[in-house]
Amino acid sequence: MTTTDGQGKGTAEPPAPAAMKLPYADDFDQPAASTNPKYFSDMNGAFKTTQCGVGRSGTCLRQMAPKVPIRWTDEPFNAPYSIMGDGSWDNYTVSADAMLSESGGAELLGRVGQQAKNNNGLNAYHFRINDKGEWSILKSDTAWKFTTLASGNTGALGLKK
Repeated sequence: MTTTDGQGKGTAEPPAPAAMKLPYADDFDQPAASTNPKYFSDMNGAFKTTQCGVGRSGTCLRQMAPKVPIRWTDEPFNAPYSIMGDGSWDNYTVSADAMLSESGGAELLGRVGQQAKNNNGLNAYHFRINDKGEWSILKSDTAWKFTTLASGNTGALGLKK
């Protein structure tokens, strides 16, 4: 029996593989098909685009999981993070605007390279800063061994309540 309900093979063609172009910027204010931010891959958390709130206009990328998720690997690093970009990038500048609404910190990863099996290690550079203004730049390897490259204190950043 033949049906005519409109089902059939699509005609869309994906773009040819190519490196992600620089410069790249996103303020998350453009409507998207979902609340999942384009080009981001979440690890140990759930990041979604949502209204910033707390006296701030616009759309923000926010870590939504209130606690560490149930672990299915033996990974010792349990901080939530989301990865975006292109593995071929090797000389670039990154900036981010982070808003802390509770005590804690924000972390920005760069030059993310090889990831060990089951997320047990990530070859990357980490910039960390907390609400007290303590910052550090670290290098991690595929065994989650961290080496501090620089650190300091800028003074308390304050919280947006």
